Amino acid sequence: FECPLAAAATYFSIAQILAFQGRLRRALALIQMGFVFIRDKGFNECTPWPVQGWDMLLAGRNLAHKVRELDNEAVDSRAPHSLRVQGQKIAVVTVCAYAEDEVVRVLS
Repeated sequence: FECPLAAAATYFSIAQILAFQGRLRRALALIQMGFVFIRDKGFNECTPWPVQGWDMLLAGRNLAHKVRELDNEAVDSRAPHSLRVQGQKIAVVTVCAYAEDEVVRVLS
C-alpha cells in the first residue's frame, strides 16, 4: 500500500461507529484488521490520519476486555472445558504462514 495508515484509519473509524452502535465484536474485528497496517511509523510519526498505533492498541485492548466480559456472562461454567467427538475434525483456516513445527500445523 502507498499509505498503510490510511487503511488503518478507515478500519478505526468504522470500528468506532460500530462500537457506538453496540456491535462490539465487529468493532473488535475491525480494530484487529486495521492493526495489521500499523507499522513502526504508526507509533512514532505524526501523520494527517486521525489514528496512531497507540489508538489502535488501546482500542483493541479495551474492546477485547469488554467482549471477554460479555463472553463470560454467556458461557455456562459447568460445561466441560475439553470435548472430543470421535470421527470429527475441525479445520482452522488462516492467511498466516505457519512454520512446520508450529502448534497449528502439528495438530492437523
